Amino acid sequence: KLSSGGTYTLNGRQALSYARIRYVGDGDFERTERQRKVLMKVLEKLKSSNVKQLDNFLNTLLPQVTTNCTKTELVELVLNSAAYFNYDIKQNRVPYDNTWKFLTIRKMSVLSIDFDKNIKYIHDNIYK
Repeated sequence: KLSSGGTYTLNGRQALSYARIRYVGDGDFERTERQRKVLMKVLEKLKSSNVKQLDNFLNTLLPQVTTNCTKTELVELVLNSAAYFNYDIKQNRVPYDNTWKFLTIRKMSVLSIDFDKNIKYIHDNIYK
């Protein structure tokens, strides 16, 4: 039990619980923000890890992952990870701000999304 506010290091279950909190604040938008925050903290921790710690992390993580990458491709990614850690990370969410509105359909609150604006934003910001 936490006695006061502040910065805490969470274990895996705590981080997962924090990232999955629903019905607080701005609903799904804040939940996905928490998910991005947890992933960024994991990445920060990985950046300061040594090779043995990275190896232990991957040996724990990879059995839980399904991918079409070959083992050779995964090893290459790991060997190049130091370079990847230097990349600037840009993040956002879909739908982007000012590209949606709330509607009520059959007494349910739903998002009406302007797909054209979101597609343009993605192309302008990811595929440049």
